[in-house]
Amino acid sequence: MKAVILGAGNLASSLAPALARAGVEIVQVFSRTEQSAARLALCLNNLQATRVLTTSSLKDIKPDAELYIYAIRDDALPEVIEQVAALGCGGEALHMHTSGSAPLETLSKCFRRAAVFYPFQTFTLNAEVDFSHVPIFIEATDDLTLGQVRTIALLLTQNIYVADESQRKRLHIAGVFANNFSNAMFAIASEQLQRAGLPFSVLLPLITQTAQKVHRMSPKQAQTGPAARHDLGTIAEHLEKLGGQEQQIYQLLTDYILQHISPDTEN
Repeated sequence: MKAVILGAGNLASSLAPALARAGVEIVQVFSRTEQSAARLALCLNNLQATRVLTTSSLKDIKPDAELYIYAIRDDALPEVIEQVAALGCGGEALHMHTSGSAPLETLSKCFRRAAVFYPFQTFTLNAEVDFSHVPIFIEATDDLTLGQVRTIALLLTQNIYVADESQRKRLHIAGVFANNFSNAMFAIASEQLQRAGLPFSVLLPLITQTAQKVHRMSPKQAQTGPAARHDLGTIAEHLEKLGGQEQQIYQLLTDYILQHISPDTEN
């Protein structure tokens, strides 16, 4: 299967090499930034025999590929899809976007064979991802197309789920809370440690243990800390040390734990 990758950012830079290793032939990479396309192509050229073409112009997208993967920002997706459709890249080609929020209709209104291929993971440049542990959520215009999408997903992982737009949006929200917001908490924690003259590394064992616990028990069961203990004295001391938005965030999260998560009297 010959594939064109549209996008060369965090997700594409992990997904495209994984597909190449699995035997999908990447023939072209598009990115608005030629440097990004060239970086990803260089990586792919080390993984497959066919040399990967690059372009920063949608007018130069190859119209004869069998698979088009759109790994680009949601706000840019409709415009890119419409321009690719105008090139006549329809027919029997399969078009998949990787968004957790964009509906299937974003593609299906332009292409007969359209699908969603959403790897549920955090992606960062130069941070290798083992796709065998990554759940992939799929949707397609028809059962035959869904079967082909599932076959592609199976090249990477056994963790495959069929999910419609409503399910994916709720999943995306969950991901924002579990990953994006928790990382923002790490940033706040890092600032607190800097003020105390301590390195961020002292938190790493705690972060690791916290993540490992929810593999064995529910998040509610794993909750510890002053709010879970209803330790109002410690909470007041912490709030006194904080100011501005950090104080507001601490209070908001504390109130949530007090109201929605059972107290952990042992910790």
